[in-house]
Amino acid sequence: MATGFETVGSPLFDGLSRSDVAALVRALPRVRFAAGSAVVVEGDSPHGLYVVVSGTALLQAAHDDDRAVIRFGPGAVIGEVSLLTGQPVSATVRAHTDVEVIRWGRDEFATACARHPGLVHNVAAILAGRLRVTTRQAQGGREPSITLLRDRGAPPLLGFALAASVAWHVRAPVMFVATRPPGEGADAVLATFERESVGEAADGLTLLRPAGSDSLAVFVTAPAGLDATGLARLLSAVPRRQSHVLVQAPAGASVGEDDVLDLSGSRNAPGSWGHIDGTRVGRGIDVLRPDAGDTGALRGGLLAPRSATGQALGSVARLLARLRVGVALGAGAEKGYAHLGVLRVLREVGVPIDAVAGTSIGAAVAFLAALGVDLDEATDAIDAVAARTMRFGIPAAGVLSSAGLRSGLQAFCGRRRIEDTPIPLGIVAADLGTRSEVIFRDGLVWPALLASMSIPGVYPPQCFDGRVLVDGGVINPVPSSVAALLGADVVIAVRLGHVATHGGPAPASASPPGRARRPSMARTVLRSVEIMQRTIASQGSRAASIVIEPGFDPADGWGGLRRFSAGRRYVEHGAVAARAALPRARAVLPWLTHAGPG
Repeated sequence: MATGFETVGSPLFDGLSRSDVAALVRALPRVRFAAGSAVVVEGDSPHGLYVVVSGTALLQAAHDDDRAVIRFGPGAVIGEVSLLTGQPVSATVRAHTDVEVIRWGRDEFATACARHPGLVHNVAAILAGRLRVTTRQAQGGREPSITLLRDRGAPPLLGFALAASVAWHVRAPVMFVATRPPGEGADAVLATFERESVGEAADGLTLLRPAGSDSLAVFVTAPAGLDATGLARLLSAVPRRQSHVLVQAPAGASVGEDDVLDLSGSRNAPGSWGHIDGTRVGRGIDVLRPDAGDTGALRGGLLAPRSATGQALGSVARLLARLRVGVALGAGAEKGYAHLGVLRVLREVGVPIDAVAGTSIGAAVAFLAALGVDLDEATDAIDAVAARTMRFGIPAAGVLSSAGLRSGLQAFCGRRRIEDTPIPLGIVAADLGTRSEVIFRDGLVWPALLASMSIPGVYPPQCFDGRVLVDGGVINPVPSSVAALLGADVVIAVRLGHVATHGGPAPASASPPGRARRPSMARTVLRSVEIMQRTIASQGSRAASIVIEPGFDPADGWGGLRRFSAGRRYVEHGAVAARAALPRARAVLPWLTHAGPG
């Protein structure tokens, strides 16, 4: 039976033979944690330790602080401090991706240490390393993130341009290490850089720094055989902290990296400069040739995502910086037009979207966002679908027939497929049979939207691959968790249904109802579902970094499906709420806070 460590390795098992490792872990339980879930929680009683088999987990900086300061990859050990001290867990560790671990209880681990005393030494060494990292954190430093760029015939400046994009996003020092000369084409950029000696620990290396800037350092003469030890010597020779280190080296190199990307030349894409693979989102990225503006930006060591080249590199840079932005668009019938106002403001202030998830009307807007459709065109597209929503049927499975909505969505989506959208897209529905969430990540778009928008009692449920599906708002009205599942590190959630009240809730009254007009059956069901979704959503959104809640007047929202396009007036509601949320966005997205070059 494979243990998962034959190729991964773990410092916990240093000095043990492969057969000893297999014997130790064979009987231990495997546990899986979904992305976003807690592996250990601050304050919990010690249960033992975990050893990561696959995936990535992140330790948060402090209680109720989502900033990740330590990254746990395959082979890493979690929980060793509380295991040794017997004290409660001191920090929360969450799964960044889906994570599989082996769980080692305290008694089982004590028995193993009696048989293999080297385990005690290894745990002590791991603990010492952890203390070193946390001490640096307390002093304002952190271990740099190391990315290996495997050079497969890439253009000379492609790796450096990626490093410059990382520097623009994180607004902190970034180091680029090249194990071969930069080559022809780089002279125009590097000619203005200042040369600097880096001391005896790195003899033979040359540090080039953009003139007048400390945002990016570039080593251009590192030896081709650079290994983890050599990199450590190189880092120690640099007199200031680096947040990220990118090392461009031949295929087969290893430098103790956190991430690995493959850089190659053009793949016959028109105007392509190079190609980047290994981006953990299942898609390679073609990078167009830099224009004059890009070349000028590279001379300053910062590359903004303004041009096509900058945008392509920016999506990878945010991946490496753990700053991928996901947007989760919630359910809310005609209030869904507010999503368009939110998206407009995000675009205006420079917040890119790396992943988008939606429920019900939010799913339709999410689809348009994933295509990058102009927001005015998006509003017209929602209007066109809305015009077909009202078609009465025999009220067996729903008050309304879904035939009009179906034909509207088919015209709206055509034959487009979810997996082909330029931005990763997730569409949420609910399975009545299993009472579980269904996340569409591939297949035709229109059937997924139809299922996600099938409001219970209003439209009939949709039968799909043996499932009976209804509006995703029944189970996940604001799909923040889905945006995180798609790879987002920072999730901006838009929660509809917030009603701006004045003076608290209205008092109950036993007096006659007066002349208030009774809503239609469809509208009554729709409003009832909305109240339910608002309650669920208020308890959710845990995966969201920022929650935007457009405010609505208590009298809003009674136009119903018959006058759905009247919801256009809510676009500005969304814009106002998004502007109010910008201070929170600046707190988690460094490039919004620092108005520096680029």
